[in-house]
Amino acid sequence: MKVVQFYLDDQAFALAVDSVREVQRLVAITTVVGLPAEILGVITVHGLIVPVLDLRMRLGLPAASQAATPASALLIVHCRKHILALLADRVQGVLTFADSIANRVADKPEVAWDCVRGLFRADDQLITVLDADMLLTLALEPLLLMQSSEIERR
Repeated sequence: MKVVQFYLDDQAFALAVDSVREVQRLVAITTVVGLPAEILGVITVHGLIVPVLDLRMRLGLPAASQAATPASALLIVHCRKHILALLADRVQGVLTFADSIANRVADKPEVAWDCVRGLFRADDQLITVLDADMLLTLALEPLLLMQSSEIERR
């Protein structure tokens, strides 16, 4: 399994490479009134309006310990039939694991388990592998329906 490793504060996370469309430098995020609290705003990616998910909020983690830095990045991911941007403090790179070593570990209660695909240990560090499709919540579905119709028109 190949994954893209990234960090929120000092916690390591990863997403399967096939769910990550691209990684971009942090750009200005446009706030939009009336969006669910877990959406930081929207950005434009190749002419498409893409919501930026507050991954910390979705995972039940505390707010960022620092403001965005030059290392901050946006992971543009496929989430079901939609595209979302996820704000990361930094992106480490691509790692390869044997699928057989993925497992759930009960000592990581601070993360929303519905989003976790598995856990890996690499270089004495625990990496939480997220399931991109599970990041989408029912509250976000209506917002993303207009994105789907925009994609279909292209």
